[in-house]
Amino acid sequence: MGVDKKSQNANDGKMQFEAALDWAGFGPYSYVLTTLAGFINIAYTCVSSATTIIIPASACELETTTSQQGYIASGPRFGIIVGAVIGGYLGDKFGRRRVLLFALISSAVLNGIASISVNWVMLLIVQSLASFCSAGHYSLSITILSESVPMCKRNLLVLLVNSIFLMAQGIMAGKHNF
Repeated sequence: MGVDKKSQNANDGKMQFEAALDWAGFGPYSYVLTTLAGFINIAYTCVSSATTIIIPASACELETTTSQQGYIASGPRFGIIVGAVIGGYLGDKFGRRRVLLFALISSAVLNGIASISVNWVMLLIVQSLASFCSAGHYSLSITILSESVPMCKRNLLVLLVNSIFLMAQGIMAGKHNF
């Protein structure tokens, strides 16, 4: 691909960011990044939709009442709402990659802890914290993807990763039935 005169400064040889992405093209980095964004969105869906599996299990294992199950269902939603705003802010302030890695690791650790909850209060708190940490997964991964691929492929890849997000809900339903 050629570089037009508007995107390159004749004095110092620097290029505009979008022109540099177009010049670099769509290569292995873009394929790996798209795949990772898809997997991150599957992880986010599993964390955010896990209450559909956890609530019936908590009724048996933790002997929760209907009102306690309602708290367990609403706690992670509150964590997602608050965590999405804070995750986006932290991603802008400290770097999207760094915040995304922290969110992935912390939500995985918290989900592991949630799986060994001894009562419904512990489950509620840990699930809410895991949802809080995972709320940035979706927005940060889509933002990193859309900022790191050439403009000509951007819409297609964001659509593809969003389709993977929808497919993940089907994966959750399939896991629930087995």
